[in-house]
Amino acid sequence: MSAVPLEIQVARVLLMKGRPYLATAVWALQPVATTAPEVAGTLAVDKYWRLYYDAAALPKWTPEQLYGVLYHELHHLLRVHHQRASNLIGEPGDDPAENIELASKMRIANLAEDCEINDDLEEEKIKLPGDYCTPAKFNLPPNDLWENYYAKLLKGAKVQHFSICGKGGCGSCADGKPRAYELAPGDKDAPGISAAESELVIRKTAADVQEHARSRGTVPASLKRWADDLLNPQVPWQRLLASAVRRSLWFAVNCRTRGFSRTPAACRPSSRATKWMCAQDQRTRCPKLPSYGA
Repeated sequence: MSAVPLEIQVARVLLMKGRPYLATAVWALQPVATTAPEVAGTLAVDKYWRLYYDAAALPKWTPEQLYGVLYHELHHLLRVHHQRASNLIGEPGDDPAENIELASKMRIANLAEDCEINDDLEEEKIKLPGDYCTPAKFNLPPNDLWENYYAKLLKGAKVQHFSICGKGGCGSCADGKPRAYELAPGDKDAPGISAAESELVIRKTAADVQEHARSRGTVPASLKRWADDLLNPQVPWQRLLASAVRRSLWFAVNCRTRGFSRTPAACRPSSRATKWMCAQDQRTRCPKLPSYGA
């Protein structure tokens, strides 16, 4: 592995000095030099936490701008955009026409994700180089999820080119689709990290954000919300309770189904249905559940 350029070393120090709670995530990144045209003049990150950089472009940015781009790319990983995009858009298949359409959707998804990230970075007064994308430049509302931005952009908003996204997007960290320039998983020089290790890094970073907020109270609001949502998700108990009641009523009603061939699986001995559901009416065709002790 080649030596890490001084510019990236400085950007990492600046990022950790200003936001020490991101140290675990910053050190998890593995810098990789590349001359691929897709990364010319920018940075990109794959879903294995490998940071691809164009060495010729680094001196053109100020340390603060490079720090901002590094911070931007880190947000893609912390927000697991590659998983969310794959779940929303899907994976490439065997149909070339569908793959072309999928590539276009992934490009729009990358723009939507950048809008979500850069909107928060602007609130933090982070400096970014070039003409970067924000919700305002697409006439979109601020402080929204990228999935909502994606849906609105997909309906016909004019998609422009912004240099912060690079010529080929931010890499597979944005949509999960491997790029031609990205190294194979487990490469001997830059192996990256596994999905399990990535989850540990993300959760450790979220815990550090919460701890820093408790001790000093100087964490950006967007990061604090992200950490709280990740580590302390709010369960909508009213909706879950209503769903449980509906399921119980469905079991009670459908256990009276005539004919064993149409008996719901929930009424059979191997199910979770309680004995009294079928025993309350001896005329039912549901089989009697066996007794397993007292």
